[in-house]
Amino acid sequence: MYNPLSIYTVIPWAIVFNVSEAALMMILDAVIGESFNDTVKGSLCLVLFVLNFTYIIYTVVIHFAVIANIRSAKLNAAEKREKLYPITFTDLFNLLISASLIWVWLFMTLYFFDQSMYTNVLVEANQPRTFYRVYFKFYAYALVAVNGGVTTLFPILTLSELAQGLGLLYFQIIVVLVLAGFLTYLLDAIKEA
Repeated sequence: MYNPLSIYTVIPWAIVFNVSEAALMMILDAVIGESFNDTVKGSLCLVLFVLNFTYIIYTVVIHFAVIANIRSAKLNAAEKREKLYPITFTDLFNLLISASLIWVWLFMTLYFFDQSMYTNVLVEANQPRTFYRVYFKFYAYALVAVNGGVTTLFPILTLSELAQGLGLLYFQIIVVLVLAGFLTYLLDAIKEA
């Protein structure tokens, strides 16, 4: 079993964490019912957003450290080391797919703490024991928002622009990591040919 905090892992931990957290929230809502109110949901969503976003930032930082170490390392001709790629396919899944999963927690936090700043698109979905409806609606909207679009989830222009800017910055960082990993792989393939 690989450590979830290691660089190279065969398990997409960020995706596993987010899917299991969503399932747990759905189960809690179904079991607890009306006592599982919007304040509790909002607080839990905020905690989950901070934890998951910290994990993804850790993954990004660790890969930039790997890239820096590759550049600064002086390899001896006599010394043979394993090839070290700055990103793996599992990490690509973590960064690309979990992006929308993570931002859902922030969007739901904003909704559960202050529903008055949203349109009424979720009023029918936000009933006791129907957390799954809210989650899936937010997931659909988050896919659009993280990719640089503006949805009805953002009635305040400033908040909308902030979400769009953060989404674009996030994907610019991912593109740098993906290109770095792909180019490193190509360079090694060319050297071996």
